[in-house]
Amino acid sequence: MEDSFASLRLLDVLAESRVMQGGMVHRKCIPWAILVQPLRGSYVVSADRRRLEIASGEFVLVAADMPVTFDHRADAVGGFVARWLHVQAVVADAIDPCALAITPHRITGAVARRIGDLLGALLERTGARPADRFFRLGLAASALGEALADASDHPRSRERLAAATRFAPLGTWMRANLHRPLSIDDIAQAAALSRSRLHALTAEHLRRPPMAWLKELRLSAAARLLLTTGGSVGQVAAACGFANPFHFSREFTRRYRVAPSRYRDVQDWGMAPASIPP
Repeated sequence: MEDSFASLRLLDVLAESRVMQGGMVHRKCIPWAILVQPLRGSYVVSADRRRLEIASGEFVLVAADMPVTFDHRADAVGGFVARWLHVQAVVADAIDPCALAITPHRITGAVARRIGDLLGALLERTGARPADRFFRLGLAASALGEALADASDHPRSRERLAAATRFAPLGTWMRANLHRPLSIDDIAQAAALSRSRLHALTAEHLRRPPMAWLKELRLSAAARLLLTTGGSVGQVAAACGFANPFHFSREFTRRYRVAPSRYRDVQDWGMAPASIPP
């Protein structure tokens, strides 16, 4: 699986280390993958009907758009310190590699130590020069690559990669056209397939119909805009192809378990908002 990530490219990265309060329960659902390590204390991580205990020094990888709960457990003297990466990445210019892995995934031993060394070096490199940013991106890509190689050694992950690779060009086209009111005929034409063949292939390889896939892409893009721009809910909805803000709010709430008007407030996120391009 390591060769599958040779074309790994990072789109967004946020790295941070923080002293936090033990006993806190933190629920997240963000359109970035999460790679987190407790340095003092431990985590109990619950997502996708799985519950993992993450000891000090270990890592956990959680895919983007996955509702997850972090239960912070303080150490013997009441301390809790963690550091993490929030990452949006692609391979083959279209595929989210973290979505291919079976997550949440616990990373231990030598792999966790290597990722920890990379993350530590990344956090220490604080310069604002282009060379510093390039260096940090390289370290983040190496850390994520280590985590993905550890998480993706699973038959289901290999099946997901094969399926996603097949649909990568169509996914790229759909992401570039999210602002348009796309129909099933538009998607079938872009894929050079009949409607029935498109439905059959996406059901077989992606386990979802094409319009459900499109809705997932729209909602994930909307969540990113809400966290990284200062646009209104209506502006975000329109930018992601939702003509009706009320329909957008209902679908967003169903996926992320919080209304879009409150999403910024309940996510612990550290990026300064920008404006949505016209």
